[in-house]
Amino acid sequence: MKIYRSMALTGSVVLVLGLAGCGSSGTATTTGTPDTAKETTTGYLIDTGGSATAKQPGVSIINRQTNTVKKTVRFTTGVPSSGHFANVTPDGSELWLCTNDPNGGVGTVNVIKTAVFDKYSTINSTNKNEFIVASFNVGCGVQSTQTPDSKYLFTANGQGTKGINVFDVKNHLYLGNIPNGNTAPHVGAVSPDGKTYYTTTAEKSHAVGYNITGLPANVPTDADKVLDVDLGYGNLHALRVHPNGKYLFVGNNTWPVPAGKTNTSGLNVIDLTAKTIVKRVDGRPHNYAISPDAKYLSSTDNSSGGCNYIGDDGSLVQFIDISTLLSATPDFSKIATLYQFERAGYAGSHAAWDATTGLYYYTVGDSTGQGWLYVLNTANLSATPASVSVVVDKSKIGWAPHGVSFAGINGD
Repeated sequence: MKIYRSMALTGSVVLVLGLAGCGSSGTATTTGTPDTAKETTTGYLIDTGGSATAKQPGVSIINRQTNTVKKTVRFTTGVPSSGHFANVTPDGSELWLCTNDPNGGVGTVNVIKTAVFDKYSTINSTNKNEFIVASFNVGCGVQSTQTPDSKYLFTANGQGTKGINVFDVKNHLYLGNIPNGNTAPHVGAVSPDGKTYYTTTAEKSHAVGYNITGLPANVPTDADKVLDVDLGYGNLHALRVHPNGKYLFVGNNTWPVPAGKTNTSGLNVIDLTAKTIVKRVDGRPHNYAISPDAKYLSSTDNSSGGCNYIGDDGSLVQFIDISTLLSATPDFSKIATLYQFERAGYAGSHAAWDATTGLYYYTVGDSTGQGWLYVLNTANLSATPASVSVVVDKSKIGWAPHGVSFAGINGD
């Protein structure tokens, strides 16, 4: 297995990430000497942009102490859309962003200095060399998942050779590709002990896991697969691993259920010891997040579909009680939707809990594609009846927002 150092960026800047949104998974612990102020006070919202010049892609920077949008930095390269997910190093200094090539190339993974976001409001071919510190022309896609120690990064590869690209974050090295059945899945997760990487096989509708203990020398192949659960059909668009490492949450957002298929639409809870689905909750999951106390799973749903939900298509967040999984003898029947938050007329996208403040950040878009940020207080999910309160009704961000990223934690 050859290990390649980062390649110099040449030609015009292309900052386009992914073609269809989805979540990434896992948590990360801070390593090294962090920039405490940036790590605990700054958040990054990835704006995918639109077809018009005025709807340029970029990154919206948020202040997590004041819950205000500091600025939106736009990528003014003429490309029509941009990323879904990014990962920020624990010290907050670098942001890894997968950028597709709209002209049919293989796509590039770029490492960006976050300090440039304080300096500029637009990124273009003139100032690109100030912010891209490493570039890998090895193909890219939607997913961006880091290990709990932030040492390795996994990105789905939707352009060029498919599968999962693997990187050494600290040393800016490309380690190789996990074939993953020649698919480029939207989502990924890493076990809390850092030993197993979980993902899906995209349109093949399997949830899979790989032994990654051989990194960096040995990139996994199919022979290193330690989990393979067939969900039968559908688009597996959301995935998270429980903080105790015993359960995997896999979301199938296909509805209605195809004729002759066993219903796996919605949330599927996989027992990683038994390697079987032990619980399902109706829904059309687009993105998952887990609360800091591991009692709740949130699902930003694609549509109300036929699942008896309130609100417009795409405007819904389900808050699901998963607290029983903290028990040594969980009662799977207690896994159920506690509360539904919706905003009619807005298309919901991605969300994440802030472990520092406990608040919940939820991005939506209106009918024009303009992005907005809601900040919610979810402390009353434990009350009877459960509820959430709105801290920030909506703040204007970039166009077609997707992933929410904090330093050292996987973007959601």
